[in-house]
Amino acid sequence: MLKFAARSRKPWLRRMRGRIQTWWQRTMNQPGSADRVARGAALGFFIGWLPLVGVQMGLSFGLCTIARASFIASLPGVWLSNPVTMVPMYFFINRVGAHVVGKAITWQEMENIWRHVSTLGIMDGTRYLFVETASVTAAMFVGGAIIGLINAAIVYPIVVRLVHRYQQHWAARRNHWRGRTRQAAASSDATQHAAETKADNNDPPNQVA
Repeated sequence: MLKFAARSRKPWLRRMRGRIQTWWQRTMNQPGSADRVARGAALGFFIGWLPLVGVQMGLSFGLCTIARASFIASLPGVWLSNPVTMVPMYFFINRVGAHVVGKAITWQEMENIWRHVSTLGIMDGTRYLFVETASVTAAMFVGGAIIGLINAAIVYPIVVRLVHRYQQHWAARRNHWRGRTRQAAASSDATQHAAETKADNNDPPNQVA
């Protein structure tokens, strides 16, 4: 039973992997795809630093649609902030933003705030952040915008270069395989022609009655 189940999954996994690879290659090799993918990655890393728990994915999708950027490319940056990294990131952007506006807090205070927010619903948690701890939240937004813009400015040219290299790599591979296909076809034609010539030479001459 276990062997049968494992065999039955393999074709489905292969088909899915093949479809993902085909979609990814088409996306990466379309005209202007480097700029579109880089815009998506830059937007993702900008949004990932904003203290917008629970709405980052929706915001990323909306901004990528408006900017005609790749939503898939934005996901690594959006997922940068998660339950594991959230407190360190928000503590850092609070300290950065507090130099401009709002209030800086200690690590323990940040942990207490997010521990309390995690026990509240979406509406109550939002009200708590924007009303009862408004000065802290303001500092986080300013700090997150500053760090996010810096990250976006760094990520964009790097991704453009990587996508261009990816396109050049696949173009070289396509040209290589096209050349091998042409050589194989030419070799096949030459072999067939040689065989036909040999057969004609081996035919007995016609005798004149």
